[in-house]
Amino acid sequence: MSTNFTGNFGFLLEYPDYEAFAKPCMEAERAMGFSYNTVVENSRKALEQVVKWIYATEQFGDISVQRGVPMLGDLLKGPEFVRLMGQDEVNKLRSDIVTPGNKSMHKNTQYGKDEALQSLLRLFSFVEGVDRLYNEDFVKRSFDARKIPIVMARALQRQKASEAAERERQREEEMSQKEMEIAEIRRQLESVRAELVETRKTRPVESTMASFDISEAKTRSIYIDYELRLAGWTLGEDALTEVPVPDMEGHAGQHGRIDYLLNGPDGKPLAIIEAKKTSRDARDGEHQAKLYADCLERQYGYRPFVFLSNGFEIWLADDHFGPSHRVGGFYSPNDLGRRFRQSRDWNNPALVPVNKQIAGRDYQLEAIKAVCDNIDARHARSLLVMATGTGKTRVSAALVDVFSRAGLVTNVLFLADRVELVRQAKSSFGEYLKDQSLCNLCDDKSGAADSRIVFSTYQTMINAIDALQHPDGSALFGVAHFDLIIIDEAHRSIFNKYGEIFRYFDGLMVGLTATPAKDVDRNTFEFFHVKEGEPTFEYEYAQALAAKYLVPFYSIEGSTKFIDEGITYDELSDEDKQRYEEDFGSVPADDDEEREQRDLPKHINASELNTFVMNEDTVDEVLLDLMENGIRTAGGERLGKTIIFAQTQAHARFIEERFGILYPKESADGWMKVIVHSESYANNAIDEFKTKPLPIIAVSVDMLDTGVDVPEVVNLVFFKKVRSKIKFWQMIGRGTRTCEGLDCVDGVDGEYVDKRRFYIFDYCGNMRFFGQNPEGIPASVPVSLSERIFRQQVHLIESLQSSASTSDDKLMQWRDELVRDAQAQIASIDTNTFIARLHRAAIVRFSDEHAFDHLDDKDVQILDKEIAPFAHYGDDDIHALRFDSMMYEFMALRVGGGKTQAYVNRLTDVASQLDDHMTTPQVREHQQTIKLITSDPAFIKHVDAHGLEDVREELRGLIRFISDSKEEREKAIVFTALQDEVRSRVEGEAFDQLVQVDALAAYKTDVTDYIDKHREEGAIGMIAHNEPVPMPEWSELENALMKTIGSEEQYAQAYGDNPVGLTVRKTTGVDHAAVRRAFADFLDANELTDPQREFMEFLIDQIAKNGYIKEAGELFEPPFDRPQTMDKLFSEDQQRTIIACVKRIKHNAEGPAK
Repeated sequence: MSTNFTGNFGFLLEYPDYEAFAKPCMEAERAMGFSYNTVVENSRKALEQVVKWIYATEQFGDISVQRGVPMLGDLLKGPEFVRLMGQDEVNKLRSDIVTPGNKSMHKNTQYGKDEALQSLLRLFSFVEGVDRLYNEDFVKRSFDARKIPIVMARALQRQKASEAAERERQREEEMSQKEMEIAEIRRQLESVRAELVETRKTRPVESTMASFDISEAKTRSIYIDYELRLAGWTLGEDALTEVPVPDMEGHAGQHGRIDYLLNGPDGKPLAIIEAKKTSRDARDGEHQAKLYADCLERQYGYRPFVFLSNGFEIWLADDHFGPSHRVGGFYSPNDLGRRFRQSRDWNNPALVPVNKQIAGRDYQLEAIKAVCDNIDARHARSLLVMATGTGKTRVSAALVDVFSRAGLVTNVLFLADRVELVRQAKSSFGEYLKDQSLCNLCDDKSGAADSRIVFSTYQTMINAIDALQHPDGSALFGVAHFDLIIIDEAHRSIFNKYGEIFRYFDGLMVGLTATPAKDVDRNTFEFFHVKEGEPTFEYEYAQALAAKYLVPFYSIEGSTKFIDEGITYDELSDEDKQRYEEDFGSVPADDDEEREQRDLPKHINASELNTFVMNEDTVDEVLLDLMENGIRTAGGERLGKTIIFAQTQAHARFIEERFGILYPKESADGWMKVIVHSESYANNAIDEFKTKPLPIIAVSVDMLDTGVDVPEVVNLVFFKKVRSKIKFWQMIGRGTRTCEGLDCVDGVDGEYVDKRRFYIFDYCGNMRFFGQNPEGIPASVPVSLSERIFRQQVHLIESLQSSASTSDDKLMQWRDELVRDAQAQIASIDTNTFIARLHRAAIVRFSDEHAFDHLDDKDVQILDKEIAPFAHYGDDDIHALRFDSMMYEFMALRVGGGKTQAYVNRLTDVASQLDDHMTTPQVREHQQTIKLITSDPAFIKHVDAHGLEDVREELRGLIRFISDSKEEREKAIVFTALQDEVRSRVEGEAFDQLVQVDALAAYKTDVTDYIDKHREEGAIGMIAHNEPVPMPEWSELENALMKTIGSEEQYAQAYGDNPVGLTVRKTTGVDHAAVRRAFADFLDANELTDPQREFMEFLIDQIAKNGYIKEAGELFEPPFDRPQTMDKLFSEDQQRTIIACVKRIKHNAEGPAK
């Protein structure tokens, strides 16, 4: 038996400094002879000793942490440790040593030789890196498997018999041992610590630590293997490496080698992965990977999927459906198998009949057809613009039904931005799709694994992706778990705030929005891969009104003096002045001078009314108008269902209180209910409002603005200002639904049955605002203070790299401090989350301290966009953080030479407020700086950025004293009873913007009806059959569309400069046989291959369906890339002939024959 027990780690014994962890490392290696599980467990224990040694050496905080002993997980997350070793190295230690060790010790997971060897290799690499940092006599070493100590069979038998008992004993002793180990480490290191640290500082972190440019082999072991394990693959079993393939490019004897081959349960290939190193573009391997796929297709008779990866990005280059695209990870074994079967077996969903019990209206069927045609054209994303009340949920449920029966979809995710919308969608789907298993993730996560359709808010799903796992530890919601994702109310703010969800999941996506197409922002169109202003399908409010699927509104626009102008003391009556003084002050005032001394406000802004100031008469005027003039039901005996949109929760409660005083009987009977987020049973209250006679009036703060469907609602009261156009239309949509059988009484038609309209009481000028500002004020995406501060620090770091700054040692030292702060934020990122993995390239790149040596514009953009959202400063003093944000922006402008007067004023104002708090001891300690700012204007105007940093550090902890007092004043709501007056009240005045939309939509509907009616006649028939149109017939068509049906101006508004022939083609398409005749000469003259024939058939189908190809360049882009792009399939002469045919077909619809 060999007596060489030192093995690969024996060199550690040569250096007394390493005594604390040399033996544990050697014991881990020795276990290879008798137990692989002991190897991974001992490797974890050895790693813990090495990490503690580093902490003690570097004096990284106190390693005797909260629970009495340091936990390895906590130590690995320490920002100083991560900064020293690199985030990538920490990730490798977690995946290869910590996780297997924990699972072996605590879950009894069994490991084989490969996993045990990987743990040892990672431990050796890490220890060698430590030796490089701290050993002046460092010698490069390599791990040699032949050096692993061999133990005789008797030792193996003895060890197996006692292994369980020994493990238990070790666990019992572990806590006390750790304390002893800490003390021993400290004793050993105290005399040499300083020397070791100085040695480390002179040595760079080399290739075993974090690096942006690493070899392909390391890319695979560090990143790609990790991603495969996360997805549930087992290397060496269903995920094979370096798999040889014969006959590359069809040449016998020419062999290739596939980096990774992913096999199904039957051992046959489902996908290949082509790997490149991190510094290469993942897509560089696409051609090579497809050659491998060709080989496997010849061998097995089918084509596997193709993935490409450089460790930072993963691309799906071939999934038998659409073009190459980036995905959030590798498909899990189950998901890959399901997607592979779907790709082989799915049918064209356009050929599957729609269940009209779910969605049977004509426009709903058109919407479903548009999405199905879009998918048939290999477009994975569709955008439906449908007015509130037209059945978006029905359409989405019908699509799920059609896709399921087409074999295209198994698992579905429905996303909405509010819990109530999620609940409502699940309820509706349960009614429409009774055989499907459903799960509301917001209420119950336990049923998610077995449910075909999952409903969730965006935030719940972000958390669930990382939190929910299969028993084997792989993610429950893998990248390809959902075949279809339905996005309710799809608009820019959703994609900005929760866009990572859609970058992670890979599946078909259908967006639903009620926002009119002309108001949908460009980013939303881009996300769904459609042209701006051209959603996949559109059915707007005006069209639904014309078809009587929705009802119009009747406006009652009122205004009161206080709501419009606020409250001015000097304009009040003497009686109201006295009440004003009593309500806004503590002691009556006899003259103006005394009022000013007591800070009695002379004016209350209109914005403060219904927020901090509640006036009885203002609320009473609105309630009286509603109760006297609102639409009534039950033969006029009671008010119809009503929603009041209140400004704040306090405002809502005040409305309820005033209603009780004005209408005590109705209040006692339960007519009114406040529905706010703070109410424990808010969802129950919504259900009661929807399904029961009482309450009649719901007073809501942001809970009934969108998605809550109550057809009986006939009155909406806008008692708040709305400036987002999207939100305004959503709120109007609460009243648009029809309600058959509802008996109504109103001031327009008297008594009638079936809801004809709803009233809008607008006392806050919303109609007037949107009439003057058609686009409204776009809602901004909220940005956290930490994110804002990180961005400002980055911009400051960039500003401080100019020549003027680099010559100043003080500024350079400060820049270094800012860089360390930024890198501490990067080091604290949990890189195991799915969002961090999507940004791995940026995180790894900027984990290297040298990445900040010089930042260019692209670097700043990456830090702003990809890293800043992870920032979290963990400071509970929110007021200090706000001050930090202001000051860093001030500093960046000061260094960059920007305009700073606004910041000078703000800082001076802060100092003045602090000057008023000199009785506070903490403030008084900084009196000198505060006085300097307030008394010497030149100081702030000319102090440099570093001086401003000193001011920030000194004052940030004091801001809470002035902010707290301000907040206390704001929280102190004033209730008053001043005499308000109604300034104006106008009924039934048209909302100009809506009238314009109505007229345009009605015109487009009339044009479509005319074309459909004359489809086989005159010019329209010729255009539909690709025939040249003589001038007389062309002129007749122009007159019909531009004079008879509408005007030239209306045509231009609706269709731009499109010739009438192309407008006709968009509706009629082109006769399929006519398109084939147009290509007949080309088809007859060329003997086409199967791929060429497939391309031509698809081209003919697309022209027949869409009417024409707009630009020849489209023939080289998706969806015309199947099976390959045209330039790869045809010669240049053939391409010219095809393009000429395409242009002739379009030309026949562009003008009259000449």
